[in-house]
Amino acid sequence: MPHACASTFAAQSFVMRPAEASTKKKASGGTGSPTGSSSGVALEPLVDHFVSLYANRHRQRTKGWLAMKAQSVGGSEIAALMGYNPYSSFDDIVASKAGVHTFTGNVACWWGTLFESAMERFIEIDCATRLKGTDISIPSPPWSGLHKRHANSPDGYGVVTLYQEEEEEEGPVWRILSTEAEKAQAVAEGRPTKRIIALFEIKCPLRRQPAGGVPNHYKPQLWSGLALSPIAHFGVFVDAAFRKCALWNLGHEKGYDRAYHRERKVARWTTPVAWGFTAVYAPEPDSLEKMSTEGGEASAAKEAWRLHHKNFGIPFESPQEAAKKGRLFAPDPIDFGDCDKSVFETMMLHLDKGHFQADHRGPCFPDGRGEALRTGREIGEAIDRSSEAAPARHYLLGVLPWKVFEVDYSFVERRESFLVEIAPLVHECLEAVERLRKEKDPSRAFSAYLKEKQQKIISKSSPEKTWEGLPDKSAQKQTWKNADGGGVANEQIQALFDAI
Repeated sequence: MPHACASTFAAQSFVMRPAEASTKKKASGGTGSPTGSSSGVALEPLVDHFVSLYANRHRQRTKGWLAMKAQSVGGSEIAALMGYNPYSSFDDIVASKAGVHTFTGNVACWWGTLFESAMERFIEIDCATRLKGTDISIPSPPWSGLHKRHANSPDGYGVVTLYQEEEEEEGPVWRILSTEAEKAQAVAEGRPTKRIIALFEIKCPLRRQPAGGVPNHYKPQLWSGLALSPIAHFGVFVDAAFRKCALWNLGHEKGYDRAYHRERKVARWTTPVAWGFTAVYAPEPDSLEKMSTEGGEASAAKEAWRLHHKNFGIPFESPQEAAKKGRLFAPDPIDFGDCDKSVFETMMLHLDKGHFQADHRGPCFPDGRGEALRTGREIGEAIDRSSEAAPARHYLLGVLPWKVFEVDYSFVERRESFLVEIAPLVHECLEAVERLRKEKDPSRAFSAYLKEKQQKIISKSSPEKTWEGLPDKSAQKQTWKNADGGGVANEQIQALFDAI
């Protein structure tokens, strides 16, 4: 397999090595024995129970979730508060939550959000697991002082199986069991195995190429998730390189839309790890009256109409005129992998706003795993099935073909007392937000707030506290009894861990 199945687990417990066929180099890691279950205890019920505890909270990206996020600090915002996000600062978070600055997203954000769910399916196949809790939100426990002030929305939990590959000076090397062939080989050779619960955090950059390891500005998000997830033995940072391609180029060939992705350095990839496509659905313009109104599905239907005209070079005409001529719909779906940049990004905008809907097909792996998308006929039949499976009152607007060229799994340990560490920052941020919201002119008040902060820094006789490099603590407890073990001290959870 041409991608790195795993890099290293940075905790005390073990080293993770990429697959032998990987083009990635093995990284160094800790030593010892992995924390996990080798006794046959079922970990899936533990995951199911934990996820069920938060089933009634607001689902990710719903209106309720967005409203809750405006009143608290999320896991993805912690790095900015700590000073480790090169793209956002403490004051940026304050301004955003106070309504001073509004960021509605860009195509890089929309891209990452769209492909999270595609990557979930990839992980389930590649790591032989099932991700659960992909849309829950976990609050901080009352004892932390951050209840209703800090929450984390994980990308999912999965039970993964590891097997010991070999012994090295720093300890045993472990790998994730992926295919059935790997499992059979491990059993035949009598290799030790461990089953572990992992918390997944997925990133699908539009242009950045995975470089192995976890960028510093993503670590706090994983630490937050682990602090609120007592069931997780460790976190897994998944860095995946999705690239769009023309429909005619979909498959095991290396080609993709290099002009659009504009990588800063030449990609080292030869062939894709997997491929698939995303079906994009738009509301049907089922009545001319509906098309003439504004807002909601009507606007989305009209925007889809415009995209068809622009993509196929059809002189624009009103829906009423087209209906008279019997051509209200364009004959073919749009190939969003081979279209004008403005057509593609308009589609992505409407997907992000929920005006259009998406459904992923694939992934298809070169070794036979996944969905059958290896020939033109199979791809065509899959597109036909996608068209037939359109949601109610929607039609297939187009397809976005894609390839996955690299996937890095990097392992992250729980950071001791992390909630205690971030509590002052969270309180300071939200208190500033509350003050600004009470002002008649939040923008002017924010400017005064910045001047006040600057004056305090200048007037201090001693240097202001700075956040130094993120320490690599290599001996941290992995059990739920950790000081930051999470917010649910549940007897069933404790009983299962005692049995392991």
